[in-house]
Amino acid sequence: GFVDFTAACAEASPRMDRVETDVRDPMLLYFTSGTTAQPKAVLHDFSYPLAHIIPARYWQNVQEDGLHLSISDTGWGKASWGKIYGQWLCGCAVMVYDYDQFSPRAITHVIRKYGVNTFCAPPTVFRYLIRQHILARCPISPPPARL
Repeated sequence: GFVDFTAACAEASPRMDRVETDVRDPMLLYFTSGTTAQPKAVLHDFSYPLAHIIPARYWQNVQEDGLHLSISDTGWGKASWGKIYGQWLCGCAVMVYDYDQFSPRAITHVIRKYGVNTFCAPPTVFRYLIRQHILARCPISPPPARL
């Protein structure tokens, strides 16, 4: 009953027909973490990506033609709201850095090497970077003041 993904991609047409949607149509389904009870499905409509423009622009301070890096596994909702929708809608490129084990030094090396100018991570990552005195050596500067 499974579809061979590789074969299906090879057989697929390179043309994709546009499908008309309404902003209230279902777009994305996440599951809660299950921390306090069984995981629950949470359905989001097509307004979901639009809601992430504000935090990307004014919290993360992403810049048009900039390069943004968020530390988040794709199994978490933060992967989409922290490094895809709002950032792209603001005209910022996003970088994906895949690793097997978190290494603060490797992260800062990647930031320096590729010129990442905005960064987002869970508080645990920032605490670790601060304890290791790594943030002081990182090239990401504070955002410019906005009028």
